[in-house]
Amino acid sequence: MDQIELIEEFKKDLKRRDLSSDTQKLYPLYIKAFYRFSGNLLEIDDHILSDYLDFLRAKNNKQSSIIRYYNALSTFYQFLIRKKYISTINPIPDFREYYLKGKKRHNTSQRRKIITLDEACRFVQTILEPQPLAIVVLLLKTGLRRKEVCSLNISSLDMENMTIKVPPTGKRSNEIILFDDDTKNVLEEWIRRRSKYARNDCPSLFLDKWGNRIGLNSFDRLFKKYAVAAGLHTGDELENAFTPHCCRHFFSTQLRDRGMPREYIQELRGDSSQQALDIYYHIDPKKLRGSYDACMPDFGLR
Repeated sequence: MDQIELIEEFKKDLKRRDLSSDTQKLYPLYIKAFYRFSGNLLEIDDHILSDYLDFLRAKNNKQSSIIRYYNALSTFYQFLIRKKYISTINPIPDFREYYLKGKKRHNTSQRRKIITLDEACRFVQTILEPQPLAIVVLLLKTGLRRKEVCSLNISSLDMENMTIKVPPTGKRSNEIILFDDDTKNVLEEWIRRRSKYARNDCPSLFLDKWGNRIGLNSFDRLFKKYAVAAGLHTGDELENAFTPHCCRHFFSTQLRDRGMPREYIQELRGDSSQQALDIYYHIDPKKLRGSYDACMPDFGLR
């Protein structure tokens, strides 16, 4: 089989396995890059893998990026073995364990900036524009990740029941996200004005300056602009940076400090561990909504 065709078959297999959109997009690109380097995907050995590692490091790739390259290779060779295109064992896991086993990560959660409720209230009250206000309140009140917020469509919202439907991913186990009256008010105000800016009937809830779906870079710039203006982001060091992910920490901390049961917090956060999934299966949605409404603080956005 032509090796470019092999990569295309691998791409279809990733889709068939329903892996994340990033995996489906990036892994075939990583394999093509390795093919350009090696010239033959079906015959690799430790020498080729070592030379490729040296090549990637010479290009000043970060360790985390290099690990992703080898993760893609491992998935690709798993695919080749399953399809019986090769009869050897997958060579990547052993190589990756020996050369790329990362240093033990330090727990950085204690170093991240956690804002108080007063600071959160002041933050949202400094934002006058409807879209950034809706974005910030949504992050603080739902614990959504920035990428998830960027992926939302108008149709994702159920304003009557105050819920958002988010597709499950490798990092999220639940589909239904709850929000409160504060969030509903700012979302309705943004949606009322949004049609003036949307381009070509764009379905995205949030827009970039051209009226298309907002991308991660535009999202980060917008968030940082308002976090700096509010005096929350005072530097790019972990201790001084206030990022969208810090809103997720605020969300969890507020619920925990108000006595919400741990399994409810995990459900609302969408934590994806199998153990968590076993717990969540029996959670009563009405009780979850009641606990959320009781524990989520009010920003006074009326």
